[in-house]
Amino acid sequence: GILGPRQSGRDADLTQVRILNRIVTWDAKADEILWEADPRHVQILARGFGFKEGGNSVASPGTKKLAQGPLFDKADWPLFGSACMRLSFLAMDWADISFCSKEAARCMASRTMMAFRSLKRIVRYLIGVPRLAFVYKRQKMLLCVTIDTDSNYAACITTRKSTTFAVLRFGDHVPLALSVGEAEFVATIRGSSIV
Repeated sequence: GILGPRQSGRDADLTQVRILNRIVTWDAKADEILWEADPRHVQILARGFGFKEGGNSVASPGTKKLAQGPLFDKADWPLFGSACMRLSFLAMDWADISFCSKEAARCMASRTMMAFRSLKRIVRYLIGVPRLAFVYKRQKMLLCVTIDTDSNYAACITTRKSTTFAVLRFGDHVPLALSVGEAEFVATIRGSSIV
């Protein structure tokens, strides 16, 4: 159905729908839409690693060292792969874990103890922040698109590859100031290629 006020064939307002494991809620009083990843994914991850709901959490999701160290037990490989892919899915709606989940997924081939600990850290972070919702308020029709880009030159300790990030926004926002450098140039090109 269509999210929003009552229409013909419906007895009441449709205030919430689930689309591709996301919860979309319409608030009639505020005239806004909330978009969030289904919090059941965080619960599934916490159970998989044996964490209790409301258990110890950490303030940041990531660590820098992932590739060093010995391999972890083969019995945990399915959990590692499943958690990496679930976090990659969550990262589409959770910008603060996107870099960490990408780095953990890069370690799927090596499967080191450091990568496994990093994955557990991301899940501990999500235990402390189990929900994240985007609020879309009604706004007038705008004719501008803002693309914000950023990069981290040689961010990966192992490969020394740069990490780039781009955000496409439609609305009345002030663009971020960018620093100078080749990595920033690459981020800008990737950001403009979204359009």
